Amino acid sequence: MRLLYGERRSALVESIRNEFGDEAEITGEQAGMHLSLTLRGISDRHLAELAAQQNLWLAPLSYSYMEKNRRQGFILGFGSTSAEEIPPAVCKLRTLVDSARRVSLVKPQMVAS
Repeated sequence: MRLLYGERRSALVESIRNEFGDEAEITGEQAGMHLSLTLRGISDRHLAELAAQQNLWLAPLSYSYMEKNRRQGFILGFGSTSAEEIPPAVCKLRTLVDSARRVSLVKPQMVAS
């Protein structure tokens, strides 16, 4: 089992690095069946809702914080996901993040009357 989860963990970390590069901060990747992914410029709760509509299940990291300044990102588990399923799922997450960022950059402006 240890080898199996190690393979899945490696697939997840490698996929995140390939898709997000330096803009992603990964913590907790040394052991266990979860890791956290921190991203700037997103609302993790909003993104998790969008992802769920595409059968991608994300646990918002901001729920883990009590203070006002919450880190945005996700707690990602890989225990029940095969190593082959991980790269396409991370690619889907990358697409969602890019889409959400584009939408947030195009906000309607208030027009003074």
